[in-house]
Order: sequence, then structure tokens, then C-alpha cells
Amino acid sequence: MDKQPPHAKPMDGGQPFATYCPHCQVELKLQSHLAGQAVNCPNCGGGFQAPDPRVAPTYTNPAAYPAQLEPGIKICILISGVANILSGLFWTSTVCGAIVGVPQIVLAIFEFVFFAQADKKPVHEALDQAKVYGILEIVSGLINLVSLVCGILVLVFSSNQNSKGY
Repeated sequence: MDKQPPHAKPMDGGQPFATYCPHCQVELKLQSHLAGQAVNCPNCGGGFQAPDPRVAPTYTNPAAYPAQLEPGIKICILISGVANILSGLFWTSTVCGAIVGVPQIVLAIFEFVFFAQADKKPVHEALDQAKVYGILEIVSGLINLVSLVCGILVLVFSSNQNSKGY
């Protein structure tokens, strides 16, 4: 599958057709012989079944589907990461030490990594991971009130984005 300029002629004599990658929403020009077959996006590498242009498409407008998570999800995870790292450092310096502090620092590291890479993943995968982080933040909220609030907000934002069918 190649991105072809609009003037490109397909090798099989059929007309190329436009579709969108369901993972990264980039517009692709496919040769007609690829209709209905499994293809990989040259932009993100995601696999999907090429639609048949003779059938009404079920996914045509990438603007109708977000290419990334709602910003509130990522912001809450970032805020929780900062709060967890500070709380973890505080608890590590006290008598409780590793029992309380290290798990919070580890969670914070995972939150930072998620924040940095969320837009590089398919939306549904990032949304599922965000829900897991929301639950972990709520559990972490037993020690860190900021994480509790952020975890609840992450689940609310995730539920809102999920209810829109993304």
C-alpha cells in the first residue's frame, strides 16, 4: 500500500480510492485491487481491512473521530504524576520509606511515560490505558489527595470520550 498522488495510475487498471487509516487518521490512496484485503498503514504501521469503495463506508471522516485523547485526560495524568513523585519522595524520606514512597514514584514514572507516548498510540488503546491509570491514581489517593481527584477526573473524561463512541 502506497500513498499515491491523486494523478497516479493504478497497475491493475482500476481507479485508486481514498480511505483513512483507523489508527492515525492519515488519508491514504489505495489501488482498487486492495479493496477488502488486509493492509498496513505506511504512516503508523497499523493493520486494517481496506474498505470496498463500492460499499457505503463506515469510516470516512477523520474529523469525526479524534486522533488523540481528550486533553483533560493527559493533563490529569501529568498532574497526578507530579503529585505522586513529590509525595513519593516525601514518604521515602520518612520512616515509612520504601513501603509507601517507592510505589508512588514508580506510578509517577509510568504516568510520565504514558503522557509522552499517548498520542502515538491508537485512541482506543490509549483510552484503555488511561482508565487503568485512573484506577491506580484513585488507589494512590489513599496517600495523595491530588491523585485521588485526578484519578476520578481521568475516569470521568475517559467515560465521556468513550460514550461518544471513540
